[in-house]
Amino acid sequence: MLLDNGNFVIRDTLDSSNVIWQSFDYPTDTYLPGGKIGYNKLKNEKQALTSWKNSENPSPSLFSLEVEPNTSHILLWNVSKPYWTSGGFLQWISKWIIPQQCTVYAFCGAFSSCNQNVPICTCIEGFEPRIKANWELGDHSGGCVRKIPLQCENRENDKFSVVPNTYFLENSESITVGHIDECELACLRNCSCSAYAYHNRCLIWGGGLFNLRQLSSDDKSGRDLHVRVVTSKLVGTESKAKAKRNTYLIVFGAICGFFCFFGSVLVFLWRKRQRDTVGTLEKVDDFLAVFKYCDIRIATKNFLENLGEGGLGTIFKGTLPNSIAVAVKRLKNLKQGEKQFRAEVSTIGMIQHINLVCLRGFCIQGVLNLVSLSSENEWLKMNGTALFDLN
Repeated sequence: MLLDNGNFVIRDTLDSSNVIWQSFDYPTDTYLPGGKIGYNKLKNEKQALTSWKNSENPSPSLFSLEVEPNTSHILLWNVSKPYWTSGGFLQWISKWIIPQQCTVYAFCGAFSSCNQNVPICTCIEGFEPRIKANWELGDHSGGCVRKIPLQCENRENDKFSVVPNTYFLENSESITVGHIDECELACLRNCSCSAYAYHNRCLIWGGGLFNLRQLSSDDKSGRDLHVRVVTSKLVGTESKAKAKRNTYLIVFGAICGFFCFFGSVLVFLWRKRQRDTVGTLEKVDDFLAVFKYCDIRIATKNFLENLGEGGLGTIFKGTLPNSIAVAVKRLKNLKQGEKQFRAEVSTIGMIQHINLVCLRGFCIQGVLNLVSLSSENEWLKMNGTALFDLN
């Protein structure tokens, strides 16, 4: 039956004064008046209060309250590590003060730093909560685990995350070195080393780091703790790598944009030049154009495609800027003057016949490079070029 004081008892049906079992002998997480906390000499076992893991998980956690033979109350972690005591029984009422959470041993679990602000527990850089759901319910006892496990054979990929101004228990190994760099190297060479600290001496830790406390900025009693992590999981390294990638992308984009813009300008200028070339050709008798020698070279791709050759000149295939295909005849041994040459070309240009190709223009350049085409009876005797429409 459940008594008014909250004690659940099982009695002998024949003798109601005989209590077979009662819940007060087995305290859980809540103390009730009349409950028993201490040491049961008959059963040779301790009777202690043990808290829930979290608000939704009633299973026993790592934290418990016991009573010592000298009547002092102590709080324990993992039933072995005391982290608070009330003192003697006579002083208990005046000294019963709940300890700050960060003074509770391993309150935040392994590889987690505790502070009195919110959130109370924070994983060290490069670590994450072992069970995130428990952390959200306020149970940090599971601590944190590495995002990427260390690999001894890849020690060159390991760096150290600095936890500044930190209080830590000196459950560490002390080695003699002369400089912090030597202390770091000693930790890197030891596969089981998880962290080091240096202050006039070198301290290294193996396994999990417990009971780390982040001190306030005005408390200068802390030391820098260097925790070993994989390089890629350092926030500074990730941000630097990301910034480096972004810089590359920006530079690459700027270069591509510049070349695209520069190419567009070149194409625009080239097309404008072609239009200007076609539009500014000197006209002879309103139907023949005077071409520049450089334009003839461009049209024929530097006289690349030879269509045929006769005694007075060579014929090359060309294309004008307006995509009209032409035959360009380069003359040999031209001897008359420019004025006579222009007159003869003008005369030939007026001849229109179904069996004759149409003369579109000619080119004269300098004294040594007169360009012309022949008349009906005789080829003019000097270097020259003439354009016939092939269409």
